[in-house]
Amino acid sequence: MKRITVNYFCFLIAGLAFVLINGCNKKDSLPIPEFPDFYGSISIPQAANSPVNASLLIGGGDTSFQFQVLAVGDHSEGHDRDINVTIQAMPQLVDSFNAKNNTNYTIMPQGSYELDSGNAVIKAQKSQSNNVTLKLSPKNITGGNTYLLPVGITAMDNPAFVINSMSKTLFFIVKVSDHSAKMVLQLENIGDNPFSCFKMGNNLITFSYGTGDGVMRKYSYDSSAVKFSPGAVITNTFISSYNYASFSAFIPISSSYIIIRYSGDGLYGLDANNIDNNSVSFTNSISAFAFGYTGYDRMIPYKGSILGLTLASNGLLDNHIVDTATAGVLSVSGQGPDLGSGWGIYSQIIPYTDGLLCVTSSGDLYYYPVSTDFKVSPAKKVGTGWNKYKKIVPFGNDLLGIDANNVVYRYSFNINEEWDIK
Repeated sequence: MKRITVNYFCFLIAGLAFVLINGCNKKDSLPIPEFPDFYGSISIPQAANSPVNASLLIGGGDTSFQFQVLAVGDHSEGHDRDINVTIQAMPQLVDSFNAKNNTNYTIMPQGSYELDSGNAVIKAQKSQSNNVTLKLSPKNITGGNTYLLPVGITAMDNPAFVINSMSKTLFFIVKVSDHSAKMVLQLENIGDNPFSCFKMGNNLITFSYGTGDGVMRKYSYDSSAVKFSPGAVITNTFISSYNYASFSAFIPISSSYIIIRYSGDGLYGLDANNIDNNSVSFTNSISAFAFGYTGYDRMIPYKGSILGLTLASNGLLDNHIVDTATAGVLSVSGQGPDLGSGWGIYSQIIPYTDGLLCVTSSGDLYYYPVSTDFKVSPAKKVGTGWNKYKKIVPFGNDLLGIDANNVVYRYSFNINEEWDIK
């Protein structure tokens, strides 16, 4: 095989020599892209790794890329004058790229990208140009979309060279994410930490006992207006609406029931099936259904279980399964598998889809997937800056962040992205 290759190469050289001897000196008559070493050609070496994946964040900064143009072949360092190479966006290539790759990208809008210079210059006797900078900006674009931007060589001014058609274009695939938040609510008299907020149905439920009044409120979400209604006080048929200050934990255990811990020990249940009419009632004939919960520093709901965090036990997170099958009656039906220790390093632990979101004191956000049998997978970092919120509340797939002034912001959260919100 090696001998055949050598003989073929010698035959090719002889053929080329024949062409040259017979006066055919027009370089464009040769297939330059396939044989760039015989004559000079101009190319973008980074095009070999194209397409290039890029990302932009609405509300974030610009992203820049640098590339160069090279002269290769017999004349690559022997040219006696500068080679001026024109670099431009090439929107006309979007359709052919989509057809070839079975994609449906749209061109980056004008104003969302900028080339720092229309030219790359390869100086005389040199083979490499200056750096060309492409700046991508989150302007005039929409979060959640993915755009395509072809950028490449459109002209050059040295007749001793040709443009290598196979390495002249860079394709940038630009994914745009929107990590900005929309202010949706100013909470009423919610007080300082500790307090409880959670989703129930299409409502945000709050217990505002930081001010001592112990009021339970409901804020209904209006999806068409993308905001919450003013709060309505939730009344109770047994106690007045101002007695919740005696309870130290509020845990939504299902779509219909809320568990409250009284004086740090006994667990009571609230039936919230009538919460849309601004009313709740006690379960279990207005008596506690379980005792012995004094030692938990925090109690976290997760898919029908209460996860109890004990800081004195190295942040142990154990598991109490709650039975809600009998209407109006709650019980702790068993001890589920513990989720291990070390959870005390997190200032907030939040149930989210099939796992737990955890916030460090410095604001880093981590996600721990949790299996159906409560096995915890290693964490992945999904954000920074989340310590700006004293309370983070899952609302469907979105997250609500409540700041120090009790203003509520809503994020269209996606666990597969990293949410840096500093």
